[in-house]
Amino acid sequence: MKYIIVPVLLLFSLQVLSQECSPGYRITIGVWFFAGTILSSLVTAWLTVGYIAIKAAIANPVRSLRTE
Repeated sequence: MKYIIVPVLLLFSLQVLSQECSPGYRITIGVWFFAGTILSSLVTAWLTVGYIAIKAAIANPVRSLRTE
């Protein structure tokens, strides 16, 4: 049943989107928007991983082994 519903819903949604999205409502998104998004997500990931790596490097291994 789901193999029939998915294509039908896909065609329906594409038809609705093509009717309701007239050229007056469309905007152009430049490459810089995507580049900024990718760059900000990479910086966030680097900061997060860096923080965890520095935190692990500073930690005392003897203390962590005692608590295990």
